[in-house]
Amino acid sequence: MWLYGIFCSIAGAIAIFAIDRLPFIDCLFLAVSAYSGSGLSTVGMQALSNGSFAVIFVLMFMGGTIFLLLPPIIWRIQSFRSLEPTIERVLASVEMMIDNPKVTHLLSLVSMRRAQIRGLRVVLFVVIVYLTAWLVIGWLLLWIVLSRLDPLPELEQRGASDAWVSAFTVLSAYANAGFTITSDSLLGWRAAASVYLPLSVLILAGNNAAPILLRGLLRFAQMNARRLRVDEAGARYALDHPRQMTTHLFDRRQTKILIWLLVVINGGQYVIYLAATMSKRPFPDRNTALHTVGAGVCQTISTRMAGFAIVTLSELNTGLLVVYLVMMYLSLAPFVSRMYVSEQTWDDENSANGWKKTTDSARDAQYRFNVLFLFRHLSWLVVVFSLIAFLEDHFLRSAYGEQVTGMSLFAILFEIVSAYGNVGLSLGFKSE
Repeated sequence: MWLYGIFCSIAGAIAIFAIDRLPFIDCLFLAVSAYSGSGLSTVGMQALSNGSFAVIFVLMFMGGTIFLLLPPIIWRIQSFRSLEPTIERVLASVEMMIDNPKVTHLLSLVSMRRAQIRGLRVVLFVVIVYLTAWLVIGWLLLWIVLSRLDPLPELEQRGASDAWVSAFTVLSAYANAGFTITSDSLLGWRAAASVYLPLSVLILAGNNAAPILLRGLLRFAQMNARRLRVDEAGARYALDHPRQMTTHLFDRRQTKILIWLLVVINGGQYVIYLAATMSKRPFPDRNTALHTVGAGVCQTISTRMAGFAIVTLSELNTGLLVVYLVMMYLSLAPFVSRMYVSEQTWDDENSANGWKKTTDSARDAQYRFNVLFLFRHLSWLVVVFSLIAFLEDHFLRSAYGEQVTGMSLFAILFEIVSAYGNVGLSLGFKSE
């Protein structure tokens, strides 16, 4: 997977360089940002042509979380299929030794693997439907909405059609990349709830809420197996053994906990947003409480995932920016914590059905989450932040540093955490 990501990033950088002749380091940063979904850029969007946006579009799709679920599933199915003739020959040769415990164990193992492959085939179908449906429906819906709104002057100047803008923006939201064809993110649509609310749903569907919705779709497929011509036994196996299928499927209990975590975290952040912004009124063109409430939903969801900005971040309450900083760092915490708890490994001796929990208790799972996710990642941020502070000390202390460019230690930390959390929010950089 690393080689795949490196290849896509380098190929994308070369393509952008060939199209717009920007400095190659900026092209590489842009390509990596598009593939990884971080959404940051060292150049303004106005410097990019439609050809470069097409390259970014492809990179966002190829690096999208839901799309990347497909290759491992397909590889596992094809690997088992290639081994099937050998397995049949082996089973035929031991058919008369059915009373042998080792043969019995072998037959049990093969039966379990075949059931697992049947489940994988159903999950493959579900993921493809999930990926296609969200992108197509989102594209059509946003296309209809944009066609009824006054076009943004920047998009008119570019000659970008509503169909292309909607396709790019929908994929960017679903892939949690946060790129827009406009140079001011979603600020141009800050008064259009019909634009930013559907994008908020797409952001959730393409990231932290994906395990919830995928399990729901899988359950629907299992309940309507005959009508949909789906393998009911395979769907049932996938529901009973979700972590054997893919990283983005949890059992019923962990799915419910994930729902609770998302509601609590996003709800709490939303309340803080309202408390910090209602008095400051960051929407001068249409300063109403209803608009503030609606835009807050999009900004809250986007802050932890996609990195869209529907308000000017530098004008927000400093305390709210600190909250955003923490939430960007914890962007994947709910999902990753459920992964640790629900993880399984193969155990021949100590488990009746061959599978057991990797973690022996919830306390052990929490400990692994704290050590591996929170503290290990935090140590990387401390190292990088300290290194940049040392290297840029003269620049930060100069009058040009903070007064002219707006850069400060907090701004640098904000950008680092945004990049590391693959969010893409930026306080901006004033350049000459």
